[in-house]
Amino acid sequence: MENERKFRADPDLKLMDQVRQVLRYHHYAYRTENTYCDWIVRYIKNFGAKKHPRDMGKTEIDAYLSQKYKQYSQPFIVISIGHLGPAPSIRRLL
Repeated sequence: MENERKFRADPDLKLMDQVRQVLRYHHYAYRTENTYCDWIVRYIKNFGAKKHPRDMGKTEIDAYLSQKYKQYSQPFIVISIGHLGPAPSIRRLL
């Protein structure tokens, strides 16, 4: 199994096209492919807009994940409001 060649994306393609090519090779779902690509784009825009993705490394990844952890680790406040009855139709709201 170690001697098996791993799939390599075409180096002539742009980064996101390479990512999509690898995900399609491994038969990821279309929605998963889009989600992963969105995460990559957000990562590049937030932490590496001035660097090529090839030059980014552990420091940028740690900073991005730390920010996401802080963003989503805030406690949620849940308020019980009981039964409100049937939802109004859109036509009544317009």
